Amino acid sequence: MFFIKKLITSAMLPPGLFIIAFIICGLCAKRKSITILSLLCALMLYALSIEPVKDALFVHLENQAQAIAPGIHVRAIKFNNGNQKELTYIHTIDAIVILGGGVYENGNFKEDSVNRLLAGYFVYSTTGKPIILSGGSAGGNVQESYTMYSVLHRLNVKREDIIIESQSRDTDDNADNVIKICERKHYKRIALVTSAYHMPRAY
Repeated sequence: MFFIKKLITSAMLPPGLFIIAFIICGLCAKRKSITILSLLCALMLYALSIEPVKDALFVHLENQAQAIAPGIHVRAIKFNNGNQKELTYIHTIDAIVILGGGVYENGNFKEDSVNRLLAGYFVYSTTGKPIILSGGSAGGNVQESYTMYSVLHRLNVKREDIIIESQSRDTDDNADNVIKICERKHYKRIALVTSAYHMPRAY
């Protein structure tokens, strides 16, 4: 009974809904080319929705950085006259940068934000280095960095160890604003905490 319930729920929500639509379209199509195209689209959507395929697509990205939690990775970076160099040992960093992964209008975190924040807290508890929280409102009313701060405060992270950057609307803003903070604070080495799929763009 539970399996049937899960099956019906999956069929009524994306991507299951679109997969079924493509299958129906393919079966009802009079032209063979449309049938083949529709069934291929259904197969592709299904493949992209299952864990093994997703993991296979992400493995290259994940191997470029140090995993500290499932799907969450860290790159330790050294700034040198505008250039970046990857560091081997995270204990050599001057600061931790946590990039926001989004919040809902009610203030609740999206899954990426929760994972990044907890991973960043793990790095903090290991190194004791200051944390830069980067994330603005992105068109909404909730400023993500302040929401992240409230969680870290409950986890007993010292206020003086947290730097809030709340003006960023996208990854480019994250980079520009964080670099300015690092220059002002004379941070030469940072640990960048974000999701595996986001690391190449953030880095």
